Amino acid sequence: MRPLVLMMAGWAHPAEALQPLAAALAEFATPRLVAADEALPQLAGPAFLFGWSLGGLRALQAALQSPDRWPGLILVGTTARFCAAPDFLHGVDAARLRAMKAALRKAPEPVLRQFFDDVAAPAGLTPAERDEKVHAALAQGVDQLVAGLDALQATDLRARLAGHTTPALVVHGRADRVIPCAAGEELAGRFVFSRFAGFDGVGHDLPLRAPEQLAAEIKFFLETF
Repeated sequence: MRPLVLMMAGWAHPAEALQPLAAALAEFATPRLVAADEALPQLAGPAFLFGWSLGGLRALQAALQSPDRWPGLILVGTTARFCAAPDFLHGVDAARLRAMKAALRKAPEPVLRQFFDDVAAPAGLTPAERDEKVHAALAQGVDQLVAGLDALQATDLRARLAGHTTPALVVHGRADRVIPCAAGEELAGRFVFSRFAGFDGVGHDLPLRAPEQLAAEIKFFLETF
């Protein structure tokens, strides 16, 4: 039987953004897309949990809440803590996040355009690609977008993850401008059983930019665990 993989996308991205990666996974697994703010479905059997960015934080929270439910985690471009702290230098300045939330309330389009440029870096987006992403993000509603930033600002799972025994594949773009690659490496080190893979020349949009290569890493992980 093919393993089931529940897939959660990142902030400001609809679940459908992961469809190219889901298509690549369909060769050896059964992918199921779930929105990052959606309750995880009740399942008849086990499932691997995939989370990208904010979706990765959701996946970590689910694993901590019900560790026996998930035989493995696939965490892409994510971190156990998003904001920087004196004991965590790999995060984003909390003041920057607060400013982003305030700007979203007043004029969301410029905030989202800059965010999607950062997600795509070091590659670029055409104006049409950027506009399509902004439109899809706005369809979620500003309140939901702000709630996602609230979750990023408040969440710190580092202590709870120490020594966690669920096997984890942690993958990160080494050129990520949203969540530094060092944060992904730090996250991998908190698991007893983990594999870290860094992708050179790829940024935060790794699942969208390199779906076939990421699928190969996931296939190896599923076959291993």
